[in-house]
Amino acid sequence: MYFYFGWFILICDTYEDEIDVLHALVLDLKSYLAAIPAGLGILDVENVNGKWVMTLKGGFNRRPGQWQTLKDVLNYVSKNLPGSYGVLYEETEDPLLAPFPGSFSVIVMRRGHWHVEKDSLLSPIVPTILDPEKSYMVHESAHKAPDIQCARIKAEP
Repeated sequence: MYFYFGWFILICDTYEDEIDVLHALVLDLKSYLAAIPAGLGILDVENVNGKWVMTLKGGFNRRPGQWQTLKDVLNYVSKNLPGSYGVLYEETEDPLLAPFPGSFSVIVMRRGHWHVEKDSLLSPIVPTILDPEKSYMVHESAHKAPDIQCARIKAEP
């Protein structure tokens, strides 16, 4: 499986934004995103308390061919809104396609550039998040996740 979740604050300039220019560039970005074929996941741009925020999230059976489209979106934002900053976390269970097998990778954008880093907060996935003896990620012969019992919490009235 491949999952990604990210947010980016959209800014024209690292010094000062002109609201009219930023608004026009955000409209251009929305048009650019609208032209992307369906199936990439959820790409959204909205104004949150006066700041323009782009969120991206999705999940696929494996790191998709759409990865190039995600890179194109990041390149578009970096080029046209070079003051933008944010992060996109990605996880893939396929060790041949993972930038850092067994760990999350983080795409970091700042000052008109983006790059991929190894995550240090949630990685390595085993044992930081998953127990080694129950993890399907450490059993190469496993084809599906094992049944893991989760406690159900009853809501109090």
